Amino acid sequence: MTIQEQVLSSWYENNGVNLEILETIPDEALTWTTSKRGGGTIGYQFTHIHNVRFWTLEASAKDLLLPNETSIKVETPVEKSNIRWLLLQSAVQIATFFQRGIDNNLMMKRKGDGGVIHKLTRMIAHEAHHRGNILLTLKLQGYKIPDNLKWNIWDWSRYETPYSTPKKKSNDTNS
Repeated sequence: MTIQEQVLSSWYENNGVNLEILETIPDEALTWTTSKRGGGTIGYQFTHIHNVRFWTLEASAKDLLLPNETSIKVETPVEKSNIRWLLLQSAVQIATFFQRGIDNNLMMKRKGDGGVIHKLTRMIAHEAHHRGNILLTLKLQGYKIPDNLKWNIWDWSRYETPYSTPKKKSNDTNS
């Protein structure tokens, strides 16, 4: 794989993990929190992931934002369908942002953003941190995380990206 394919595939696989967790949990889990100070609901953890993507683009690539696009306020009620749309949309926007950096000799336009690899690893680490918060909140609320989710989030090759190797079908005899 080229550097471009590795960067963009890693980004989309990361988003696939976010979406799988979102789709697996019950709707009511979006309101669960372990925070006594507020703002730490699972729903807001997901929208915070989107917000950081939004703030990145707001600071470095405003032209990639949709007209009237804004960050999501902590008190804004969210539904899974809205969060899914936000994560899908902002993943494409950030992928375009990374593509620009790749086209610019792996450097980002804004000096403080560093290089593409640096920005990619920081963003994935941030999102993984919030996925950990989400999973911990689920556990502390007594939700039994399905075994397939516990293990699937570590097998990023499961998530289809524009750069994925086609998956073998179960009746494929070529090994």
